[in-house]
Amino acid sequence: MAKRKWSEEEIDEYRKNHNMYFIYYDEEDTNLFVPRSDAFKRWSITGLTVNFAHPIAIIFVLIILTLIILPVIPNILWK
Repeated sequence: MAKRKWSEEEIDEYRKNHNMYFIYYDEEDTNLFVPRSDAFKRWSITGLTVNFAHPIAIIFVLIILTLIILPVIPNILWK
């Protein structure tokens, strides 16, 4: 199957068939961000999650982690 952007209904169907509610990994889907699963909607948490199969996803996650960890490093080193 060729890579393409999936609709929200296709993403929900994929999650149900593969039991992937917290992590989304689909190599055929070219979306970097996808809507959160129904598992989060019961807590009224809406938004987007990352498609970890997308090549840019790992770079995105590393940048976010760096921005979180970087301010803490000086406090640890020069205590």
